[in-house]
Amino acid sequence: MEPKRKILIVDDTATYRQILTQVAESLSDVEIIGRAQNGKIALQKLETTPADIVFLDVYMPEMGGLETLKEIQKKYPSTQVIMFSSEATDEAGVVIEALRYGALDFIPKPKGKSLVESLEFLTREVNRVLSLVETKQRIANKKTITRPPFPLYETDQGDTENPIKPPPPVTKKIDLICIGVSTGGPNALAEVLPNLPERVGCPILIVQHMPATFTKTLSEHLSKRCHLKVKEAENGDLLEPNMVYIAPGGKHMVLSKRALKYALVMNEEPPVNSCRPSVDVLFKSVAQNFTGTVLAIILTGMGEDGAEGVQALKTKECRSIAQERQSCVVYGMPRAIINRGLADETIPLKDIAPRIEKLCKVL
Repeated sequence: MEPKRKILIVDDTATYRQILTQVAESLSDVEIIGRAQNGKIALQKLETTPADIVFLDVYMPEMGGLETLKEIQKKYPSTQVIMFSSEATDEAGVVIEALRYGALDFIPKPKGKSLVESLEFLTREVNRVLSLVETKQRIANKKTITRPPFPLYETDQGDTENPIKPPPPVTKKIDLICIGVSTGGPNALAEVLPNLPERVGCPILIVQHMPATFTKTLSEHLSKRCHLKVKEAENGDLLEPNMVYIAPGGKHMVLSKRALKYALVMNEEPPVNSCRPSVDVLFKSVAQNFTGTVLAIILTGMGEDGAEGVQALKTKECRSIAQERQSCVVYGMPRAIINRGLADETIPLKDIAPRIEKLCKVL
């Protein structure tokens, strides 16, 4: 019999400790080893009873979530941490920092919903995040693992791993860069974007799977670190070179053509690949409306969002890059385009910014 996943619940609110307890109890093969009202108590509990997963609130008295996360990473490197927070703007920056410090993911606390709706939302989101945690067998052997145990593979079944041919020679300058990324995205973008020069000569469009509010803070956080200007895209934005536009959480971003200009349009149509914003939605709109050479980049992320979009772009002038396996947090989205034979190059994360700069140089 395979061991149960041990979960510690940490939240300063008794109501939310109870809600998260109900969520955990609805999961299969889990055991709640304890509850704590702040990080100090949580660390004391972990000393005597190790946990596989910690549900960790952001703001708590005595010892908050970010400080607790750092201590867990230092003392219990094989323990996975899922952050929970409200969607308040002032918390969004903290959550992004938590992702940088190694949190597996974050889940926003639903507001204005009934208890039943909140439980359904949190259960669905927890199941989504826990699907990223390694198999039970690997958890059982976690003493041999050092964190981060990356990449987290969704499955190796049906992984055809089409060999990447030598990249085609650069013959045309890049007119537009499109990036799709999901789990592990804040760290990946923080590696790529700040290492780009002040002038790349074209706009950059990004879909990062995130809820509303967090994309705005992510954009502001990245803009402070980048030579390029980074912003959360707004409805009607006209594309400008050397600008980075990040799709707002909870909305699809599409490209439209207006006379001689290109504009971004947001909509709330149904999720695609269970995602809104969706990489496929953006990439397909670019394939339909953009005239010029596109550089499509698929970074770390779970699922296959972006594969159909890259396939659509490949009917036009498009060069594509997939992040290589070992530098991914979750090797799902890059693998999807590799398996379809759509990737011209597969590159480690640290080498993507220099490659973009080289490809964007006018010949």
